[in-house]
Amino acid sequence: RKLATLSTWSVGYVIANQIALIVVKNLADPGSGWVDAYAKAYVLLQLPHGLLAVSIATTFVPDLAAAVKRGARDFADIAARGIRLTAFVTFPASVGIFVLARPIVGMVFAHGNFDLAAADTTTSVVRAMALGLGGFSVYLFVLRCFYAQGDTRTPFFVNIVENGINIVLAIVLVDRHGVAGLGYAFAGAYLLAAALALVTLATKHDFVLRRVVIDLVVIAIGSALMGIAVRFSSAVVGSNVGLGASGRVGLGIAIGIAVYGAYAAVFTRDAKDYLSSRTTRSSR
Repeated sequence: RKLATLSTWSVGYVIANQIALIVVKNLADPGSGWVDAYAKAYVLLQLPHGLLAVSIATTFVPDLAAAVKRGARDFADIAARGIRLTAFVTFPASVGIFVLARPIVGMVFAHGNFDLAAADTTTSVVRAMALGLGGFSVYLFVLRCFYAQGDTRTPFFVNIVENGINIVLAIVLVDRHGVAGLGYAFAGAYLLAAALALVTLATKHDFVLRRVVIDLVVIAIGSALMGIAVRFSSAVVGSNVGLGASGRVGLGIAIGIAVYGAYAAVFTRDAKDYLSSRTTRSSR
């Protein structure tokens, strides 16, 4: 019976996501280039999320499950560490994609019938969605914290709120900003949902929200400084298409890693933790 209850909430979670997706796709003017631009932007967003955030979540899932048995304090400490590490890698990725959106689109998609207009449209959606990458990844990690507790009900209701916000923002923003408005709706919905999920986790479990929020602010500041450095340095090299785009993106990534790494080494406690988590994962 317990398994059936857990599964029911999970099925409801999936259904809510599908309803929101249908609404957004219809707002994207089916048959136009908007749907393609939105799909391409979403695929680009999944790359850093999958490589960075999912790898961290995979490392932490068994630790979270074990911590549940040890007690609330251990669980809260591990959850907080996982949230910080998720933000540590996805916040700068979010800023980097926003700043380098145009050459990234040119490097990945500028082939065949993908013309300048399509590139500009896709870039606008990539930039909009990139603003929500950190929120998206943190949100999904926090939901895993609930799942580790055997709680699928709370993620369902938080997800209902997220999808509701996404739909409302999409309806409001699409007329003014076009398909980019759908990207802003995605970003806004996940940023707000991440905040809601964090507050809910703090309310239901012994989780020190203030400490985590301070850490996230420190990470966000470092990401912004990195973005400024990447923006001005990458503009002097390469172009937005072909090999020039690859050079611009490569230089931007190198500078971003150097600047953010230096900042993190001084101002955050997460650089060593991230390297430790990667080492732990590779040894399993």
